[in-house]
Amino acid sequence: MRDVLRCFDRLLLQDEPSRARFEVLGAVATDISVVGALKAAARPLPADTGEVAQLKAAIGARPVWFAAATHPVEETGVISAHARVREYFEDAMLIVAPRYMESAEGLERAAQDRFETVHRRGRGEALGPTTDVYIADTLGDMGRWYRLSPMSFVGHSISAAGGEGGGGKNPYEAIALGSVVIHGPDVQDFSETYDDLNSAGATRQVASMDELSTAVVALMRGHGADECRAAAQKVIAARRGVLDTTWAEIGRAIAREFAVSIQIVTGPSFTSETAMSAPNCPVSTAISQSRKA
Repeated sequence: MRDVLRCFDRLLLQDEPSRARFEVLGAVATDISVVGALKAAARPLPADTGEVAQLKAAIGARPVWFAAATHPVEETGVISAHARVREYFEDAMLIVAPRYMESAEGLERAAQDRFETVHRRGRGEALGPTTDVYIADTLGDMGRWYRLSPMSFVGHSISAAGGEGGGGKNPYEAIALGSVVIHGPDVQDFSETYDDLNSAGATRQVASMDELSTAVVALMRGHGADECRAAAQKVIAARRGVLDTTWAEIGRAIAREFAVSIQIVTGPSFTSETAMSAPNCPVSTAISQSRKA
């Protein structure tokens, strides 16, 4: 591994623990820079604005919350949490997007045991004004649900005994679209990200499904929701520099390799077409980011 790592001019890492691990593996310390996670600089997830408007009209003034990327061990608890939320907001709606599409059947049965009207997107059923629980068991739609939901429980964060179901998922997708993130304690795959967000007061951490319902009710009542969103936007703004740093390093590497001067375009004017216009050449630059879905 030492020989492989020394083939690279630069290693851009997301956190200090990663630096320590790469040095143990044999990377040269002066070749390493900690720049942060690229996920923080990602554009908001897309969604069809017309469909979002139609869904908002169907929901109307009802309170709505979203459970995103749930693990099967969390899903019965999420349904129970929604039942407790309904004790305070009797017309509240829950949207659930299971991480694994095959768990939708069991999730649907659990919801039908507790609620009268359960609809499922995977069967082509529409979310309507009487929907109690909507199961969003299709891929590529997360931008739609985050836009509809002022608050989101980001799953894979309340594990079962033995640790099954934990690890965490990317919170920036929700934050970028103004949805307050609620999460459990088991977010070790994103520990640096969640530590920063929690320190800034940008998320709500809960220890159990009982606490999840309490957090949802509090946010529906407006307790701390605006403060969370404002703090989260400050964290994202502070971390957006990772993209500029990364492209600057790539630009310097290309310039060194080919003795040319290039301009790296970032910010709102940067597009995939801009990236594709760069020379198609081997450049010994590595950008190391943890690959966690």
